[in-house]
Amino acid sequence: MVNQKLLIVEDDEKLNAMLGDYFKTQGFEVKTVHEGNESVELIESFQPDVTILDLMLPGQDGLSICREVRDSYNGKILMLTASDDDFDHVAALETGADDFVSKPIKPRVLLARVRNLLRRPTDEGLAAESNTIQIGRLKICQSSRSCHLAESAVSLTDSEFDLLCY
Repeated sequence: MVNQKLLIVEDDEKLNAMLGDYFKTQGFEVKTVHEGNESVELIESFQPDVTILDLMLPGQDGLSICREVRDSYNGKILMLTASDDDFDHVAALETGADDFVSKPIKPRVLLARVRNLLRRPTDEGLAAESNTIQIGRLKICQSSRSCHLAESAVSLTDSEFDLLCY
């Protein structure tokens, strides 16, 4: 796993530092961030192989970050949260997260989950192509349930989105 890039987006500074140090000792190139607002730009510029993304963050929450980057980011997203609410788990996975882990976590278990994600094949072009519909300047991404018109996000209800994809 040497040279794999990992981004940790976690507002708990102690946990963030502990995970960052642990993954560095395991051979990962690690970057960390504490606020949701800073993460989107870093995900797009750093292009980590895996992003560990906390669900509840100051600024921008993990679900909206996942939804925003899913179209342009081909790496894996592992959501991390203290919430044990089933709705949060389902929402994260439906928004485009590849895995979901509830806190408290053991670093070795998290490492195993990250390594498991890295073993999964990445069909970057194929997956993006099959999940995205583009008609002129309208772009619909079915995996993240997002819609953009001329690079601007279009807010749709679930029913409107389903009709648009039909």
